[in-house]
Amino acid sequence: MRVFFIATIIGLALIYLIQAATPLRLDDDAVDYLRTAAAMTDGIAIPTLPIPSGYPLMLSLLERGGLATSAGFVVVNCIFVFIGLYSVWRLRQYGVRSRQFAIVATLLAIPVIRSVTIALPDAVFFGISLLAVLCLSSAVEDRGLKRAA
Repeated sequence: MRVFFIATIIGLALIYLIQAATPLRLDDDAVDYLRTAAAMTDGIAIPTLPIPSGYPLMLSLLERGGLATSAGFVVVNCIFVFIGLYSVWRLRQYGVRSRQFAIVATLLAIPVIRSVTIALPDAVFFGISLLAVLCLSSAVEDRGLKRAA
């Protein structure tokens, strides 16, 4: 069963990464985030849009690093999805089968697949929030300095 799980994860990961070769998908919100990031990069007035500035800042840093391409956005989103799924895997209070099912089901979920291919903060939120859950869960189990960290 373990070999099947690993093969499934590798296969799904490759399908996700192949999407880096496809054109960037845009919607109204993605355009707002990209406009805000472009303004941050260019040092001009940031549009007054009702969006948080953290994700556009990350996009601006990608632009400054020369990585603000369709492939760059998809790879960064894949990294954050991986962080979230790794965090789920590390939640030891749940059984191995439950964690395996949760990871595979997440990778097959349409909202996750959609969020990876578009410049929206959904994948970043997914990864960071599950990492926070892992940290909080670990704090309950750990002792001493490790718990404080």
